[in-house]
Amino acid sequence: DSTPVEEKPPLTSSPKQIQVLLDWMRTHCHDQDSEPTVSTYLPNLCRPANIQTEAMEMIWQLMEQFDAPWRVQVLGCHALGLMACDNRSSAIVIPTRGIMAILQARQRHPDNIAVQESVCKALRLLACSPENEATIVRAGGRRTILKAMHEHPGEARLQEEGCGAIANLACEDNSECMICGTGSISVILEAIRNHPEEPSVQASACGALGNLAFNQENRAKILEAGGMKGITQAMLAFLTHRDLQKQGCWVLSQLSYDPGCTQDDIVQAGAAVIRAMLTPCHQTDAEIQACSCAALCNLLSRSDLPEGTEMAMKEEGQAAILSALQMHL
Repeated sequence: DSTPVEEKPPLTSSPKQIQVLLDWMRTHCHDQDSEPTVSTYLPNLCRPANIQTEAMEMIWQLMEQFDAPWRVQVLGCHALGLMACDNRSSAIVIPTRGIMAILQARQRHPDNIAVQESVCKALRLLACSPENEATIVRAGGRRTILKAMHEHPGEARLQEEGCGAIANLACEDNSECMICGTGSISVILEAIRNHPEEPSVQASACGALGNLAFNQENRAKILEAGGMKGITQAMLAFLTHRDLQKQGCWVLSQLSYDPGCTQDDIVQAGAAVIRAMLTPCHQTDAEIQACSCAALCNLLSRSDLPEGTEMAMKEEGQAAILSALQMHL
């Protein structure tokens, strides 16, 4: 006699069919043989807003039950991240158990790049919510991200997602990630040095440094570690990359008024910012022009501008600012 084939739930995003999918997964969540099917259907759980809490609980339950198959961990992180991206659920809050499921995925698969990248991406997306940010920090999320980046320095995509996650975790002044910036700063600068041909990594790193630089101690550490040179070199190497120029000008605006900024730093920053402002594809970009103007105003207001270049720098800077103002009346 032939063995009856069990009917699988349909691939769909309708709430009714998602409920069928949830019921099916509850029945099979302890059956390791059903892992391929679970991996196939798991991403569908992120879609309906009306049963989101139930879906979230099923996702991290599946991640806990199927701890060995790396695909479940990747897709679980992906599904939770997509929930955070959904406009209907922009304020989605993940309980501690869900955050822990994501962090434990990295521990279970420390050598799997796909898992490491998915963990960092999920944390980046979820950290857009202040509530999730606090939970991630309390659960040791910063250390998890830094460890993934430190152990896989050559993986560009992982480094980009890791820097993005740190940037979002450093948005609150009192966060652990903001206050304990030393480890974060060294790993981020290492990402800049290891990926000179990857503008997306450079941009993400600049965004993270820009948020960390709100803290005075972090600004000093970035400058002491030679961060200004890495940032300006990246900006000059990829003049037409919009996100890199915006994030670069943003972090330079934070660093440029710090007392630890040397005269060489001032010259490098001024050159990079002016080039960004005058690059044709950025002249109509209000965001880049605004960040550039902020950085230049801080630089030109310093009393220790380098002798010999002071006049030229002021003239070029003032001309660039005037051009930006005229372009964006």
